[in-house]
Amino acid sequence: MKVTQIIETGLKENGFDGLVSRGTCGRTIGYFSPGNCLSDDFEGGYKHTHSERPDDWIISTIKEPMTDIEIDDCIMEVY
Repeated sequence: MKVTQIIETGLKENGFDGLVSRGTCGRTIGYFSPGNCLSDDFEGGYKHTHSERPDDWIISTIKEPMTDIEIDDCIMEVY
């Protein structure tokens, strides 16, 4: 089993959707590799999708549902 598979399994077993590092990167399970988003700065996170723009989403450490405005604010923080 590869490192990414071990991490993905652990994330899934604990109810996470991906990895996140504040203001840097958010990756969903199945879309990270040792070269991106795999360092001690990252932690498990939950995916939040914008209700009007489903292509706009974030990974956050906040589990509770987020509003579109909160999602937009997070997206703007990164850019």
